[in-house]
Parts: sequence; C-alpha cells; structure tokens
Amino acid sequence: MLRTGSGIFLAASSLACTLLFPFPSFADSENETESWRLFVADHSLPIVRAIDATSGKEIGRFDLDGYAALSLSQSGRTVFAVQGEKNVVHAIATGISLSDHGEHRDIELSEPKLLPAAIRGEKPRHVVTHGNDIAIFYDRDDKFDLLSESGLAEGKPDIRAFETMAAHHGVAVPMGNHLLVSAPNMEAPVKEGELPPRLGLRVLNRKGEQVGDIKPCTGLHGEATSPGWLPSVARKASSSRALAVSTARSSIRSPMTRLSRKARYRHCSAAPPCNFSSAITVSKMSC
Repeated sequence: MLRTGSGIFLAASSLACTLLFPFPSFADSENETESWRLFVADHSLPIVRAIDATSGKEIGRFDLDGYAALSLSQSGRTVFAVQGEKNVVHAIATGISLSDHGEHRDIELSEPKLLPAAIRGEKPRHVVTHGNDIAIFYDRDDKFDLLSESGLAEGKPDIRAFETMAAHHGVAVPMGNHLLVSAPNMEAPVKEGELPPRLGLRVLNRKGEQVGDIKPCTGLHGEATSPGWLPSVARKASSSRALAVSTARSSIRSPMTRLSRKARYRHCSAAPPCNFSSAITVSKMSC
C-alpha cells in the first residue's frame, strides 16, 4: 500500500469524440510513486478503454451497450458510462482507492473492472455523486435513482427511485439527509414530443417528501461544490444565475433550530450567499 499526502483530482479533456479521465500522480517522501489512469470512451465502438498513461499500455477494455459519456465519482473509485441512447448506465471500478489518515492518505491499486450492475431508465443524463450517494437523473422518465457507491461496488446497489413531477432535462443532487431536485414548469405550454422547461429547485427528504416550496430559477442546470456550500449553477447565453445551498448548522437555540430537518429559502441580492442557523438553506444570487 502506498501513501500520499494529496488527493484525487479530475481533469477532463476532449480529443475528437474521445473523453479522457486522468488520475494524477501520488507520491510520498519515502518512495516516490506516480500513477496515471485514463478512461477513454470510444465513439467509433461502444467500448471504454482503461489506459496506463505512463506506459501507454491498455490495462482494461469494457464492452457497453452503446456510445457513452463518462462521469467520475467524487471518491475517484468509479467511472460511470452514461449511454443515453441505450437507456442504461454502467459502472467501472477504477482500481484506485484512497483512505484518509489525516496527515497522509493510503492508496491501493488494483485492476479496473466493469461492475455487474446496470442501472436503467429512459435517457439517463446527469450522474451526481456526493459522499457515498449517487443520483442518476433521467430526462425522459419522471424519476431519478438514488444508490450507494459502496453497494454498487459490492454488487448490491439497492436502487431507490424518486419521482421528479414530470420528465424534463434536469438534475438531482444528494445533500446530507436531503435531495435537491430540479422542478419542471408544469404550466408552460409544451409541444408534442418536447420536454417542459425547468422552473427551479425543490428539496426532498429521504422519504421522497417535498420540504418547503419550489425555489424559482428557470436557468438551473448542473451543479458544483465547495466546502460547506453546494451551489447549483445555471448558465445561459442571455443570463448568469445561481442557487447556493448550504447545510450549515448552529448550536444557537432559536425557533429555527427546531426545524433543522426542514429546508428554508432566502433571497440574496449579492455574494456572499445568505445563511440560516440550521438546516438546508437555498440562496438565490443575481436571479
């Protein structure tokens, strides 16, 4: 087992129709070691190749149902091959595992492998991981799936489906005891065969029950994280908007702390985002 003081960083680059996912070097003061792995989705064949970037040697080849877009888990242990045209997501174990010991991290390397579970739904798109949670959103289905990365690795993913009101191009984000889910505009006129536009963001508990009201932000698309905050970011040609979400907690006793399992929203006219003393806070900046 090797030790490293650094974590896993993901850099994605595109060459023609190929997606590259490198894992950078790991080193310690006793024995310098470097390991890079690329996971390449081939758009001429429905396969994913695993390549040792140092030697250029192919160390794994995995057959898929269709052409894939690749997504890396937060831990770096799993690559997701999202095959929207075939309505399936396959998972590939990267063979890289890190355990944190404070002043250093231990790294364990093994052969990459295709995991046995296949997650199915109509038009899978966004795969979002936070901690051990994985959320897979389906554009042409009125659901998203929630499963655990550890269970997926063990062949027991324990998939749970949550409703999304209606099929739409959206995103679901696991966040502590809650789930952040895009909401479609059910009142907007939609032509036959088209999807409704997004209205904003709603919060669900782990039972699938909505907590609080929908927070409007029509340009909502995708997500990004920072310590203590999970902003869902929207970008359009004509606007730049964001919803910032926090799980900040406080030991201060107030009427709000008794509602610590409920979501609370607050308008914010400028950065930094507004914050409540407890629970999930959704702040709208420049919306």
